[in-house]
Amino acid sequence: MKGSYTHNLEKNLVALETTMEELKAKRDDLLRRLKREEDRGLQTLSEIKVWLNRVETIESRVNDLLNARNERLCLCGFCSKSLTTSYRYGKSVFLKFERRVFEVISDQALTSEVEEQQLQPTIVGQETMLDNAWNHLMEDGVGIMGLYGMGGVGKTTLLTQINNKFSENMCGFDSVIWVVVSKEVNVENILDEIAQKVHISGEKWDTKYKYQKGVYLYNFLRKKRFVLFLDDIWEKDNLVEIGVPFPTIKNKCKVVFTTRSLDVCTSMGVEKPMEVQCLADNDAYDLFQKKVGQITLGSDPEIRELSRVVAKKCCGLPLALNVVSETMSCKRTVQEWRHAIYVLNSYAAKFSGMDDKILPLLKYSYDSLKGEDDKICLLYCALFPEDAKIRKENLIEYWICEEIIDGSEGIDKAENQGYEIIGSLVRASLLMEEVELDGANIVCMHDVVREMALWIASDLGKQNEAFIVRASVGLREILKVENWNVVRRMLMSCTRFLKISNNSNRDMNSSRISLPPTMDKLREFTIEHCHTSEIKMGRICSFSSLIEVNLSNCRRLRELTFLMFAPNLKRLHVVSSNQLEDIINKEKAHDGEKSGIVPFPKLNELHLYNLRELKNIYWSPLPFPCLEKINVMGCPNLKKLPLDSKSGKHGGNGLIITHREMEWITRVEWEDEATKTRFLANRVDYSQNSQAVNPPTTSHHVAVIGAGAAGLVAARELRREGHSVVVFERGNQIGGVWAYTPNVEPDPLSIDPTRPVIHSSLYSSLRTIIPRECMGFTDFPFSTGPENKSRDPRRHPGHIEVLAYLKDFARKFKMEEMIRFETEVVRAEPAAENPKKWRVESRNSGDISDEIYDAVVVCNGHYTEPRHALIPGGSSVSGVDISRDIVNVTKEVHISSRSTKPETYEKLSGYDNLWLHSNIETVREDGSVVFKNGKTVYADTIMHCTGYKYYFPFLDTKGEVTVEDNRVGPLYKHVFPPALSPGLSFIGLPWQVILFPMFELQSKWVAAVLAGRVLFEARRDDGRY
Repeated sequence: MKGSYTHNLEKNLVALETTMEELKAKRDDLLRRLKREEDRGLQTLSEIKVWLNRVETIESRVNDLLNARNERLCLCGFCSKSLTTSYRYGKSVFLKFERRVFEVISDQALTSEVEEQQLQPTIVGQETMLDNAWNHLMEDGVGIMGLYGMGGVGKTTLLTQINNKFSENMCGFDSVIWVVVSKEVNVENILDEIAQKVHISGEKWDTKYKYQKGVYLYNFLRKKRFVLFLDDIWEKDNLVEIGVPFPTIKNKCKVVFTTRSLDVCTSMGVEKPMEVQCLADNDAYDLFQKKVGQITLGSDPEIRELSRVVAKKCCGLPLALNVVSETMSCKRTVQEWRHAIYVLNSYAAKFSGMDDKILPLLKYSYDSLKGEDDKICLLYCALFPEDAKIRKENLIEYWICEEIIDGSEGIDKAENQGYEIIGSLVRASLLMEEVELDGANIVCMHDVVREMALWIASDLGKQNEAFIVRASVGLREILKVENWNVVRRMLMSCTRFLKISNNSNRDMNSSRISLPPTMDKLREFTIEHCHTSEIKMGRICSFSSLIEVNLSNCRRLRELTFLMFAPNLKRLHVVSSNQLEDIINKEKAHDGEKSGIVPFPKLNELHLYNLRELKNIYWSPLPFPCLEKINVMGCPNLKKLPLDSKSGKHGGNGLIITHREMEWITRVEWEDEATKTRFLANRVDYSQNSQAVNPPTTSHHVAVIGAGAAGLVAARELRREGHSVVVFERGNQIGGVWAYTPNVEPDPLSIDPTRPVIHSSLYSSLRTIIPRECMGFTDFPFSTGPENKSRDPRRHPGHIEVLAYLKDFARKFKMEEMIRFETEVVRAEPAAENPKKWRVESRNSGDISDEIYDAVVVCNGHYTEPRHALIPGGSSVSGVDISRDIVNVTKEVHISSRSTKPETYEKLSGYDNLWLHSNIETVREDGSVVFKNGKTVYADTIMHCTGYKYYFPFLDTKGEVTVEDNRVGPLYKHVFPPALSPGLSFIGLPWQVILFPMFELQSKWVAAVLAGRVLFEARRDDGRY
C-alpha cells in the first residue's frame, strides 16, 4: 500500500480487489478440501470455521467498499467531493489490508469426532463394570486408568465401550485416540498411528526421525485436551517416548489402557487399577445360551441341561464362552453335547477352536513371564487337578523338593523366592489368590489357564500326555494314558490308594514319576507296566501312612530309595523289573541316613521276583524288627541280604527266608557264621509253600506265548516248579479267545494277510456246551458261590462268566505280574549261539525287544486264522448256534451240514424259516446255491462256520514242526516236538476235549519236565512218537 490514503486510493482499490479474489480462491480451495475430509468422516476444526466466517465478513465489507467507489472518487475519478470523506474511505481500504489472516489455512484441522470401534453383537454382564470404569475415569483427579485381567476376560470389550461413549458426548475433550499396542512394542509404529489419528502425518512427517516425531507430536498434543486409549500393553509404555504429554489435573487429559499384568498398572502410575473379572455363573450362561441360540437349545429337552454343564466348563471366561458356544450352536443331538462334555473333561485342547482361538491367545501371558523359573513353576501348578486350592507354603515346598527352586543356599532364601514367583504369577493374571476361612493363603488356577499350561507342557498339543496328575482322597486312581512314551512328569497327591497303570496295559515310558514331599494319606501304591526311569522325591519326603507297595514290570527303574521315607511300610512286592539294582541306593539315601532314618522298621513281608540285576537291598544289616518273610526268586545277582543274627522277628513267627533256586541260597554271603546258621535253619523252598508242588531240581527262564486259559495255567504251573516266567500277550487283557469284542475284521473272509486281526472269535450269544463243573482247574473250581452271586449262575454260562472266572484265577495266583500286555511275539527260534536256548523277538508299541529264554511254551490258541469251506461246506455246533441267533432277523436261513445224508432237507423244529440241508453241490454267479439234495436257494450271504486253523506265524523251527492238513507235528503226546524238546512245547492243541483240565495237566507235565523231575523218551523203539 502506498503512504497516502487519498493519493494512492485507486491503486489501493485495485490491490484490494485483486487480494480479495486471491482470498476467495484460497477459500474455495479450502472448502473443496474440507468437503473431501468430511466425506472421510472428519470434522472441521473450530479455528477453520472462525477463519471462514471472517473471510465471509471481509468479502462483504470489500464488496461494500468497491460498490461505493464511484460516489467517493473525485478529481478525474480519484477524489471525492468531500476531502474528509475521501480520507476516511482511503483509510478503511488501507486498514482492511492490515488485518488479513491468510497464514491459518496452512494448518491442517484436528478432528474432534470419535472413531467408534466395532463391538461384538452380544455383550453380557459388563454393565456394572462399565459404569464403575466410566465414573472413575471422569473423576478430576484421575489421569491414568488401568484395566487388568487374564486374557480373554473382556478387557478390550470394556475399553471399546468406554471409547464409544465419547461418540455420544465428547465431555469437553478435543480428541479421542484409539491405539492397539500388543505384545511386540514398536514405538515408531505407535507414533505413526497417533499422528495419523490426529491428522499430522504426511510426507514431512515421514521424513522425521523417531525422536523428532515424538517431540513434534508432544508439542502438538500439549495444546489439546485428549483421551488416549492404549489396548493390550505388556510392559510400561514411556508416554514421553511416544510423544504423549503426561495427564495432569491442569491439562485434564486422560490415558486409559488394558493389560494382563498388575505390574504394568503400578509401573504406569495407576493408583487404583481396576480388575476385569470373569462373568458370574448366571451371566456366563446367559451369554452362552444367547450365542448358541434357542433353536439348538430347544432341539431336545436334555440339551438345555447339558448346555449348562458345557457353559460351566468355561468358568465364566467370555473368550471361551464365545468360542465354545459358536462351536455348539449347530449341535442338535444329545450325543453331540455329551461328546463335547467328554472332550472338555478329558483333554479340552482337542475341543474345536481351543488350539487356534483360545490357547494361543492365553499363551502370550506365559511368554511374557520374565524368568524360566516362573514358567516352570506355572506349568507345575497345572499338575494339580481342576479347581484345586493350593496352600502357598505347600506349593513352595513342592517347588523346592522338585529342585525347581534351589534350596541349597538355605530354606529361607528358597521360600522367599517361592513367594516372589507366586506374586509374579498372580500379577500376570495366571494364578488367583484367595484366603480360606481358616486364614490360610492359597492360590488356584483358572481352568482355561490350566488347559493352556498343559497344552504348552505337551508341546502345544503334540504330546498331550507329557504332564499327568491324578488326585482324589479315598479313591483308587488308575491313569489312562494312550502313549506313555511322552510322559515327562506325573504328580500324585492327597490319595489313599494309588495305582499307576494303563487301561490297555501298554508299557509306560515316562522319564520319572514325581512324588510330592508330603503324601501322608497314601496307604497303598502300585505301579506296573512302565518304563519310568525314576520315582522322584524331594529333599523332604514323608509317606507316613504307606503300608503296601507293589511294583511289577517297571523295566527301567534302577532304585526305590523313596521307600526309605515310608516308616510304616509292611508289605513290599517287586516283580520283573529288569534293570533294578538297588532297593535303597546308598548315594541317594545320603540325606536320610544323615538324619538318622533306619529303613523298614515295620516291614513284615518282602517279595522279590525276577529281578535279574538286583544287587542290594541295603548296604548294611538292618534290624527289621517286624519282618517275618523274605521271598526271593530269580534274583541271581543278589549276593548278600542286609541281615545279621539279630535281624527280623524271633520266636515262633520268626523271620523265614523262602527261595526257589537252591543255587542262589548256596551262594549267599552272610554277615557272619551266626547269621548263616540262624537263617539257613529257618529257610524253606517253594515246595513247602502253598503254591509249590515239588522242590525244583532245575530252574529255567521260560517264555509263555499267550495269556488265555492255557497260558495262565501254564504260567502258574511253571512258577510253582520254580521257573522264572514271562507271559507275552498281544491283547490288552487276559482271557484269549474268551475276551469278547464286537469288532470284526474289515476282510470278511480274513484272506488279506495285512488285515488288522481280531483275536477273539466269539459271538455275543455264545454259551458253553460243557457244564461249569467240568471247566474249572483242580484247585480253583468254576463255582457259583455267594461271592459270584451277581454273575451268571447257569451251569452252561455265557462267555462273560468264563472271562470273569479267568480274571479271578489270575488275581488269586497273582498272574498279571508276569504278563507283558500288548506285546506281540514276532519271532521265536533256537538261538544261534546256543541251540538249546530260544531267542524271542517281541514288539510293543513299535519297540522291538530281543531276549534269550531257556524254553518257550506256545499257548496262542487256534481260533484266529479261519478255515474256509471248499464248497461243499461245513457246519457244526457253532453253525447251528449262529443260525438260531440270526433266524429272527433274516427272511430265511439254510444250514449246509457235512454230517447229514445227501437227501437231507428238513425244517428245524420250532422255526418257520430255518432249514437243514446236506452239503452244497455248487454256488453259481447269480447267487444261487445248489445242495446235494437237489434244492436251490438264492443267498444274500454265505457264512462260513468251518472252524479255524492252527497258526504259528512267529515260530521258526527250521522245519522241525510243521502244520499239514491242519495237523501239527511231529509232537509227542500233542505237546513236545521230539527234536526240540523240552525247550519247545505246545499247550491246548487237541480240540475235542474238556479244555481247562487238559490245559492244566499238560502244563503240570511241561513244568515238571523242565524242572528235571519228570523224564521221558520222546522217540519210541519203533521210531514212532
